[in-house]
Amino acid sequence: MDDITTMDRRALMRTLGLLLGAASIPTLAGCKAALSGDGALNEAQLKLLSAIADTIIPATDTPGAVGANVPKLLSGMIRDWASDETRAELVTAIEGIGKLAPKGNFADLSAEERKALLLPYDKAAVQP
Repeated sequence: MDDITTMDRRALMRTLGLLLGAASIPTLAGCKAALSGDGALNEAQLKLLSAIADTIIPATDTPGAVGANVPKLLSGMIRDWASDETRAELVTAIEGIGKLAPKGNFADLSAEERKALLLPYDKAAVQP
């Protein structure tokens, strides 16, 4: 390896790139594992989580949360890494958002209707 005291910018950037790449390997492997198989959420819960994620980070000129496969990733992370207590809390929170819809299913509402329901929920959640 190059001596850090005599390293030029290109060598420094190359070394930093290698270090960052090596550090991200376990994270990327964990994401791949979380995306495999069935997650912790059933089909209805995954549909609901997808609607929530799409409301928070919708697709624009770039993919949104659903396009980036965030709901399936979260479901796998809940399965693989959440304790039983945390898993129950997260599922309860997701289902609680689903119950915000006055009639029908939150996931079946339009994006604007979902956003209108989530705004007060969001404000209440971040109260000091």
